[in-house]
Amino acid sequence: MRTINQIIIRMKEALSSLGSPLSRFSQYSNIYILFRSIASVISEHEYLIDQYRRSTSITLAERDDLDVKAYDYSLFRRPATPGSGFVLVTSNEITQLSAGLILSSADGLVQFTLDDNYFVNNSEVALPITSIERDYSVNLSAGTSLYSTFYPNIKFVIGQYRDSKGKPQIGISGAYPEESDDTFRQRILFYLNSLEKGTYTAVYSTILNSGIDRFYIKEHQPVTGYFTVFVNTSNERKLREIEEAIDSVKALGVAFIVRPLEVVYLDVLLTVKLINTSNINSTVNAIREKIIQYFNDLDLGQPVDRLAIKNLALSVPNVSACSIQSPSNVISPNTLGVFAINNLSINIQS
Repeated sequence: MRTINQIIIRMKEALSSLGSPLSRFSQYSNIYILFRSIASVISEHEYLIDQYRRSTSITLAERDDLDVKAYDYSLFRRPATPGSGFVLVTSNEITQLSAGLILSSADGLVQFTLDDNYFVNNSEVALPITSIERDYSVNLSAGTSLYSTFYPNIKFVIGQYRDSKGKPQIGISGAYPEESDDTFRQRILFYLNSLEKGTYTAVYSTILNSGIDRFYIKEHQPVTGYFTVFVNTSNERKLREIEEAIDSVKALGVAFIVRPLEVVYLDVLLTVKLINTSNINSTVNAIREKIIQYFNDLDLGQPVDRLAIKNLALSVPNVSACSIQSPSNVISPNTLGVFAINNLSINIQS
């Protein structure tokens, strides 16, 4: 984002490049005051644009804006959690300790509260405590001493039990600060990368999983910034299902359209001459498979090439000659359509 002075300097440079005498205005002149007013408005709008850009970009958004972006993918910032554990309490007399009793570290920077009301006497007992702060610093190790303002004569040591040597075991754990913007952002990006959301592969896989046997994805169709998905169904309910599925994985801000695929059915008729007539069925099946695969591989708007069909038939080892009766010439479909086989007939020349 540019400052007002940077914008004014750019104005002077632009005027100078045009040979305008206005480029020689002095500071605090009337022209300067006018340009400064214009620059002030430009700077303010650049700031607003920058703020908007930051709020809508995962890589730039912060705090609430980042939370909103993550919500689009059902991701949530990890909240801060307190630390919890036990404290070994030793008292030389019977004492009632109330829930909420504050126990502090020696420096007073870390504090815990007693979870419930308890009676203690001259035996040691382990009582559950929870930290007030929600930060890594409260995950204190076993054996750390805590102190109470109201019970200076009672000994509090972090631990759930003592081992055979009398050493306290099991410290405070589970405390985490609120997930930072940087950590949350990395987690969002990792999630998106792992699922390939917003990519061509994600859209392709989503349509493939919908049960559609033939579809095409065309970028910049019908205009730049859009992509159109042509699917081999005209069922309105199925089209809506596919649209909803794509909407859940496409990149934010990208527009798309789902349209029925226009399929043009053709009759294909050819005559082939074989080298050996002892295995007619296997040869015909091989030719049929190649031609069917050719039609399956046709792209949206791609014409049917008679020569390509002929060469496919001739590529089968037992075929010596081939002629195409239908289609009679190269046929091009509508730009939004694709060809498919209606009937495929293969005659054997005697």
